[in-house]
Amino acid sequence: MWQGFKEFSTYTRRQRNGIYLFLLLILILWGLVLVDDYFYVSEPSDFSDFEKAIALWEAEDSLMRFERHNKALFPFDPNKANDSVWETLGLSQRQAQTLQNYKSKGGQFYRFSDLEKMYSLDSAWLFRVKPYAVFPEPERMPRNSGKKEFTFRSFDPNTVSVNDLMDMGLYEWQAKRIQTYREKVKPFGYSDQLYTVYGLDTTLVERMIPFVKIDTSLLSRPRVKKEVLVVLELNTADSLQLLKVKGIGPAFAHRILSYRDRLGGFYTKEQLMEVYGMDEERYQDLVKQLTVDSSRIKKLSLNSSSFKEMLKNPYLTYEMVRAIFNFREKVRPFKSVSEVENLEGFTKADLKRLNFYLSQ
Repeated sequence: MWQGFKEFSTYTRRQRNGIYLFLLLILILWGLVLVDDYFYVSEPSDFSDFEKAIALWEAEDSLMRFERHNKALFPFDPNKANDSVWETLGLSQRQAQTLQNYKSKGGQFYRFSDLEKMYSLDSAWLFRVKPYAVFPEPERMPRNSGKKEFTFRSFDPNTVSVNDLMDMGLYEWQAKRIQTYREKVKPFGYSDQLYTVYGLDTTLVERMIPFVKIDTSLLSRPRVKKEVLVVLELNTADSLQLLKVKGIGPAFAHRILSYRDRLGGFYTKEQLMEVYGMDEERYQDLVKQLTVDSSRIKKLSLNSSSFKEMLKNPYLTYEMVRAIFNFREKVRPFKSVSEVENLEGFTKADLKRLNFYLSQ
């Protein structure tokens, strides 16, 4: 800093005066900036026109919404209304199409609660139109108060037509519910079953029952399905196929396949009795569903199979396998399977079943 002052003192007088003048101009400009805010008075903005425009727009929008929500309020029958009626009432095209699809599939609106069950209609719209909804006359009249005239005659509820029931005095919707019950639920087996038909009151059913004549010979008797047993070949079946056999579950299928893998295959169904957990009762259920092809057995070669491969077979003990290897390594290769009978530890019974698993 002192070095700067020393250097300043070396300037000529004219140079120093120029620097002083430059600094003075800076101070003057800075002062003008500071005092400018005190001398400048901004005029307040007039937003009155904008506020009036906003108020007018809100009023018009409120009026439009009011007219849109209320001009559509007129009596209407949901069962007869088309797309234009629904849209005039304030529903979207999608909502109107949902209602039309429901009616095209046979749906009917018998009371306002049926409309309330439509998932596409919001509660606010339902609240507004509820006083204007008009429904079929049967919904608005006391059901069969006893004053209605009926001309019942003998009929079978399983075969009578909707028109015949209407000729007897029933409303169309009542006749259709009888038809729907016998087709969608179950045929009528007895007259009192009419009490379970939705929409038929007790008074009406009591008047109908004396005329009900059910032809039981036409009723389809429950058929006892003949059990079809799956028959599988035991040496080629996989786990999924075994699960189709009655009496074999996932765990037991795994045990059978594991034992088959150790053996190399089954030569008789009786070998299933050697599977862990098998009992006589289960075996008798399975034996009718299985066959055995012994040609599918994977045999062990007496002259080339490894010690580990032979020891895997449950019919060969460690001592038996050691005797086989001692003979083929110290004496000579086997010429036939029957030679194992002469080895220590083998019996004729062993040879009988090992004939299926050993080869030269």
